[in-house]
Amino acid sequence: MPFSRHAILAAFAFVPINASAELLLVEQRFGGMVCSSCGGGLQSSLARISGVESVDVKLEEGLVRIRLKPGNTVDLRTLQDRIKGIGFTAQCADVEAVGEPVEENGQWRLKVDASRSLMLEVDEDLRMQLTKWNGKKKRFRGVVESPPAMGADPVLKLANALEE
Repeated sequence: MPFSRHAILAAFAFVPINASAELLLVEQRFGGMVCSSCGGGLQSSLARISGVESVDVKLEEGLVRIRLKPGNTVDLRTLQDRIKGIGFTAQCADVEAVGEPVEENGQWRLKVDASRSLMLEVDEDLRMQLTKWNGKKKRFRGVVESPPAMGADPVLKLANALEE
């Protein structure tokens, strides 16, 4: 089941999701074909990506739920490109990612490990929460409204943090 849209309105931050993000769960909406063999092709194609743990395609809902293995390096663009390559249109995605919020030179980042982090732009309410969580590993959840233009990074509108 997709994340609640009401939770998305709670607080917003913007996280570029690139190759360094540790994604845990992606619930990707898609449009296009609706035949069962197309859905099977989508499922097997996504399942072959290294770091993908499970794939559940719901053709009638236009939704694919992709659970990723801990420690994976899969990025959202790879998943969306695979979906497009099968003939579907990638739309908005609910995303869950993990990292440690840290402040470096006045800029918040979501630190994944020693060499990987993501920049955060946060509102004042969320900034206070990030200060409290500074350096503590957290799961964050939010939505990517639509796939980015060619060459641009996807932007995650952060809804909330979940307890680790």
